[in-house]
Amino acid sequence: MRDQYKQRWDMLIILCVIFNSFSIPLGIAFDPKAMKQGVFNTCMTLIDIAFIIDIIICFRTTILDKEGREITDAKIIAN
Repeated sequence: MRDQYKQRWDMLIILCVIFNSFSIPLGIAFDPKAMKQGVFNTCMTLIDIAFIIDIIICFRTTILDKEGREITDAKIIAN
């Protein structure tokens, strides 16, 4: 069950990355007025918050070491 949530979360992050890969260069190159409206700014803020949450989730996700043991220590995962 947790894997399904993680997969859905990862798909959401991928969609956010794809959106940013088009919107940021477009905004820098052409500076359209539509990108300065409240709805767009709110969307960009929500995407930024999603990226921050993703960083926190990645630091709390376990990893496997070379011997195949599961590492749950946040300091080791961060390194």
